[in-house]
Amino acid sequence: SDPKSPAGRFHTGNIKTLSGNGTDPVGALKVYFKTRYCPQQMALVTFGSRPLIDQLTAVAHELGSLPEAPKDGCGAPRQGFGDPDPFPAERMGKWMVVESSQPQTQLWLHFPAPDVQQEYHSQPLQYLSYVLNYQGPHSLNQVLKDSLGLVTSFSAGFDQASSGTSMYVIIELTQAGNSHMDLVLDVFFAYLAALRRLGV
Repeated sequence: SDPKSPAGRFHTGNIKTLSGNGTDPVGALKVYFKTRYCPQQMALVTFGSRPLIDQLTAVAHELGSLPEAPKDGCGAPRQGFGDPDPFPAERMGKWMVVESSQPQTQLWLHFPAPDVQQEYHSQPLQYLSYVLNYQGPHSLNQVLKDSLGLVTSFSAGFDQASSGTSMYVIIELTQAGNSHMDLVLDVFFAYLAALRRLGV
């Protein structure tokens, strides 16, 4: 990532590093909670063998006293860290070889994307996860694993932050896959191209 972006920094800290600019981290967290914790934006699903009225009564007893957050806090824009772009084009397209202590060879692919946390109603990452992790007939997983014998496992996951979204594809390779990583990549990108061209 761009060293000037917060995405390039260590993501956790201790009391010393969190207090380095004179901020009280506990106090700041309490203020953030008070202004940003928004129960009125949450939904609850309950099911069970008990009658519905009993379930609703239990929910009201346990959660009915949650205070509403200030409307200006819940709807206020979040501070973003997407500027500067954490993953500019000139820093992408790199091939890195890391020698592991594990016997299993893995191929990792990283794709940066915009921050989509505000799109929680449409859940675009869940859609992508389903399309890429699907293991049914003619799926990417089925072709790479069963038809070609190039991989032992395939998974796509996401990391979301206010600096953007990162998609990680982690592919565990067989010996054949390790010898033909270019073929694994060709099949993967051909699948993405087919999705773009034909839809789901």
